Amino acid sequence: MITYTMIPNEEIYSTLAELYYKKSTAYKKRKKKLVMMSLMSLVLVAMSLWGTALSGGEEGYWFVFLILGVFIFCYGFYMILYGAKKQVMNAIRQKSRKEGISETTYILGEDIQVRTEKTEGRISWDLIEEIGEIRHFIYLWCSGSAIFLDKNRLSEEELSELSVLFKENA
Repeated sequence: MITYTMIPNEEIYSTLAELYYKKSTAYKKRKKKLVMMSLMSLVLVAMSLWGTALSGGEEGYWFVFLILGVFIFCYGFYMILYGAKKQVMNAIRQKSRKEGISETTYILGEDIQVRTEKTEGRISWDLIEEIGEIRHFIYLWCSGSAIFLDKNRLSEEELSELSVLFKENA
């Protein structure tokens, strides 16, 4: 039996956000929409340049479309690279603060016991959908949430006991 206590910190929040970002299909769909938005803005820029060339640069409204297209492209590009992941991380932080999660203890044995200051529960190994590694964490993915175990805080004996538990229950 392994007892592990997790105290949420900035590194765990960013790792959790990265994991949610990789696993969630909603964020993949959102990324596709942002790419389409950026491509459409390039079409707007091309149309405004073509309109400016046809009008000889005398009509100023084409310039407005050009600026608008560049702005939309830059916004979409920013959201693809940085914004969406940052929004996920902020949402996770707010949810954790709202729920008041400060310290969670996991006891891994025949099943997984979860204890917080407010609640206590059990998770069957059958409910674990995926076991993996991200950065220096081992994660257990279960119904859209993750249990993180920091490999740096676990001894060699605990790591070998974990691998036995994973093989038995995978």
